[in-house]
Amino acid sequence: MYDTIVIGSDLSSLIAAVTSASRGRKTVLLSRDDISDILTTSGYSFNVDPMPLAGFGPDQTLSRFFSDHGIPRADDTSIHTLNPAFQMILPDHRIELFYDSNDLIGELEKELSLEGVDIRGIYSSMLKMSDIINTWIQENPCVMQTHYKHFVMLIRNFPEMLKLKWSLLTMVRIIRKNPPLKKVFEAVINVLSYLDTNGNLFMPLISPYILSLPHRGLYYHMGGKGLFMEMLRTGFSNAGGELKQYSSIKRITTGDEIKVEMEGCETAIEISGKHLIISTKSEMFTQLLFDNKRFGRLQRRLKRVEKRYYPFTLHLGVLEKGIPEKMSPYTAIIVEEKRNMMDSNIIYMETSMPDDIKRAPAGKRAVSATIFLKDNPLHLSSLELEERSNAIIRQLETFLPFLRENLDYLNVEVSIELSKKYQEVVNQKFRMKNYSFIGMASLPNRTPLKNVYLTGGMLMAGLGFEGEIISGINAALLTIT
Repeated sequence: MYDTIVIGSDLSSLIAAVTSASRGRKTVLLSRDDISDILTTSGYSFNVDPMPLAGFGPDQTLSRFFSDHGIPRADDTSIHTLNPAFQMILPDHRIELFYDSNDLIGELEKELSLEGVDIRGIYSSMLKMSDIINTWIQENPCVMQTHYKHFVMLIRNFPEMLKLKWSLLTMVRIIRKNPPLKKVFEAVINVLSYLDTNGNLFMPLISPYILSLPHRGLYYHMGGKGLFMEMLRTGFSNAGGELKQYSSIKRITTGDEIKVEMEGCETAIEISGKHLIISTKSEMFTQLLFDNKRFGRLQRRLKRVEKRYYPFTLHLGVLEKGIPEKMSPYTAIIVEEKRNMMDSNIIYMETSMPDDIKRAPAGKRAVSATIFLKDNPLHLSSLELEERSNAIIRQLETFLPFLRENLDYLNVEVSIELSKKYQEVVNQKFRMKNYSFIGMASLPNRTPLKNVYLTGGMLMAGLGFEGEIISGINAALLTIT
């Protein structure tokens, strides 16, 4: 009998499991046996989830988590603060989003025609609002209003937030008159959060927080994300947690006692526990919803959140000379300025650093090129996805003219297989029908059952990568309180 059963193969589930185990709860984490953090092939190592890392800075979300749970981190030489943090390539512009806000503002002023746009005023307002939300997260790490002081803090900051919101909405009208600047802001929000804003900048107040992420820092982990995931698993094991892998889960029975029947290690296993945490990404989440009539209210809540776009990633091994010298590890390429951002009009590229020989052989680079599709890759044929892959290469060649002649590795079939298989690990883009005032959360961790809780990036789509971590912490703490 376990205190807590966690089902999920994603980061948020692992965070929930670590939190539970480190609080002295007997915890088991159930994850699929065919899911990995990395794809290793032909001498290259690709992150299965190539989206940017955040929260590694001093007193930031992930750093605090490692510290609070006594998990040893890799030495500082393994984690690089990127400067520029992010790069945008438009048809007629190349823009570096620098770590220093003054450098970032100077770059925008230099590269874009900003007549009539007070870009310094815009960033000043954004950073003020971002600081308010950042303070909220630091003082209330779970981002849950569980104590009267949290309500007092919200009420105290409400007038200033409302003032800044009005100021930003006024500026949006000016930004819309400058399409390149609008595209830059849209791309940052769409890549660094899990929101599809449909071009409506600053709809939730969380948008300024996301837009200021380059200023707070984006990070590159030498050797790939799998290394810090392995550190988390080690921390989970050291805290007494058990990891069990399954090939399939046959049944989840809810009640005063949770029972999970699964196939694993060539045998059938039944696991019992007092509490269940399940990832919204898990294939079992949908089945659990429809198997229990008491989840009807939760199903109605889910209708407020629409999955709009699904990531599809092509994995490339490229010779060093085929990559521009100053290309950032995180780059967004906008194909056409006037087309809808998410209509196959943005290619996000994650590129290994030149000296990261764990990711690519010397003189070569591992490149992940991601687009966002309206249809789930699981529902598309291999032929359709192959056509999308060819389109990615053609579009990349417009900006990287020497790409094709410097290709060292490309296996479209493997990329297609991974994109179909890993939809329960990577993050889709969500659109919320109703935003909360701040816009940090779209769904609660609680369910109608007193001992069943949810985790996953979907719950805090506005916070992106950091939201995954926080939703995992929230779910675990709810099983304890």
